[in-house]
Amino acid sequence: MGMRVCFGLLFGAHWRRLQKISVELLNSARLDSFYGLRRREIRSMVSQVYASRGTPVQICELLHIALYNVMTSMLWGGRLDGEERSRMFKEFRHFVDQLLGLIGKPNVSDFFSTVAWLDIQGVVRKTKKLMSVYDQIVDSVVQERSNVCMLIMGFFEEAFWLFEKLQWMFLLSYT
Repeated sequence: MGMRVCFGLLFGAHWRRLQKISVELLNSARLDSFYGLRRREIRSMVSQVYASRGTPVQICELLHIALYNVMTSMLWGGRLDGEERSRMFKEFRHFVDQLLGLIGKPNVSDFFSTVAWLDIQGVVRKTKKLMSVYDQIVDSVVQERSNVCMLIMGFFEEAFWLFEKLQWMFLLSYT
């Protein structure tokens, strides 16, 4: 409770909402519910390592792919497969590499807050640009998922329309 009070006093309403969302998304029950998903991805990774025995294997790359698959499955409700997966993984990997580069770089504004508004090294500008790239990545996945949903909804609407017509014809034939 003390941490919650301290957190709320220091950062304000916006940060309290973000904390609430984080706690909701990352609670132990929710993480436990994804045990099967994590297990499936690790098994897949181990089987890839086993299948390529006798040849060099880039464990780091396989771990990144497994982590990416777990994250996308948790966030978007399914794995990305095939060409979509490789494209999204490359974009996401490039995003993470750039973000880690920005986070790891010393920033003058961190040491002298009076010049933070100048953004001398351009870290804020680069971060905003990078976040717009991330938004495009997420938007493309959301758009693709919504297109699939729209196709499914269209199919069900047509099936329902056909069912209504058949039902109407059936009723007319008996009157």
